[in-house]
Amino acid sequence: MRRILILTEYDGTHFAGLQRQRTGLRTVQGELERVLPGIGALPKAVAAGRTDAGVHALAMPFHFDLGSRIPTEKIPQALNRLLPEDLKVVAAREVAPDFHARKDALWRAYLYRILLRPPPPPLL
Repeated sequence: MRRILILTEYDGTHFAGLQRQRTGLRTVQGELERVLPGIGALPKAVAAGRTDAGVHALAMPFHFDLGSRIPTEKIPQALNRLLPEDLKVVAAREVAPDFHARKDALWRAYLYRILLRPPPPPLL
């Protein structure tokens, strides 16, 4: 079993937040855990933090345990074939077996954009 750290990027518009929730609510963690078995991984993904419903992310780290021999550099491509268009893996690397995405995080950065005039500009 190898522990893999991935960076995800997502458009949170249609997600009910990051963390797995009750049945019927679509979440980032839920979508990721749904596809992990497709590459030989355990269906448990641990995020470095949390985001609320509708919030986007450019580099949200997750870790998971992988039992297959898929080369680490091929993991983003393999997962992205299975993931929906609004959630993608942008990087992957193998980490120590005791690495924990949330507990071992050294820092977090947030950028808030609040649009005060309706309607928002089309590109935002």
